Amino acid sequence: METTHTNRKNVIIRYACLVLFIILMGIDIFLGKSLSNGVSKLLICTSCLAILGMIIAGYRYECDKFAQTDDLMRIRTLGVSINPHSRLGKISYGLAIVLIITILVIILLAL
Repeated sequence: METTHTNRKNVIIRYACLVLFIILMGIDIFLGKSLSNGVSKLLICTSCLAILGMIIAGYRYECDKFAQTDDLMRIRTLGVSINPHSRLGKISYGLAIVLIITILVIILLAL
C-alpha cells in the first residue's frame, strides 16, 4: 500500500512540474520581448527547476517500480524504463541532473 501511495505522489509531482513548465514557457513565448532581463532570468531558472523536479520525481518513481527486480530495463508502451539502481541508470540519471544544474548555473551567471 505504501508503494502505491508513493507512486501516485511521484506522478502528481511530475505532472505538477510539467504544468508549471508549460505555463512558464507560454509566458516567456508570449511576453518574451516585453519582459526585463531579471524577469526573463527568473522564468528560465524556474523552468530549469521544474525540469529538475520532473527528473527527480521520475527517478523516485522508477526506484519504486524496480524495487523487487534486478532487470536492467523494462519495455513500456512509449519507451524503455531504465533501472535506476543499475550502473547505466545511475550514470544516466546523474548526467541528466548534472546537466540541468549546469544549465541553471550558466543562466544565473550569464544574464
